[in-house]
Amino acid sequence: MSGNDIDTDRTYPPLLTDKQREVLAAAFDGKSRKGLDLRRTVKKVFEDTINPGTLYPLLGRTVESGFLQEQPGVDARSNSYTITQSGKDVLEEDLQRLEGNIDYAKRKLAEYDDRQKSLNE
Repeated sequence: MSGNDIDTDRTYPPLLTDKQREVLAAAFDGKSRKGLDLRRTVKKVFEDTINPGTLYPLLGRTVESGFLQEQPGVDARSNSYTITQSGKDVLEEDLQRLEGNIDYAKRKLAEYDDRQKSLNE
């Protein structure tokens, strides 16, 4: 199995938290975006809310991880963020992991349904 292949016979731990994944996806347009803009996009696209007390520490950790690049503003609330190549790579890898987990779960549900049908026959 190569480094990019997903073994669909098992599940994988997350590379990103749900909130990190949403913020990186919101920043994926390649434009520099302020935290408030990212927050609005997450709410609109993912129907999820991130309060400022969660958002700004999350952005800081995501910058420290090298997934976002920060352009300082007057204060933390006016900083702008751009996704990095590492951020793009980890987002793609995490989405592959999620697809593998979904495939695994679908297979297990189908197996369960098959067992239930055979028990009821």
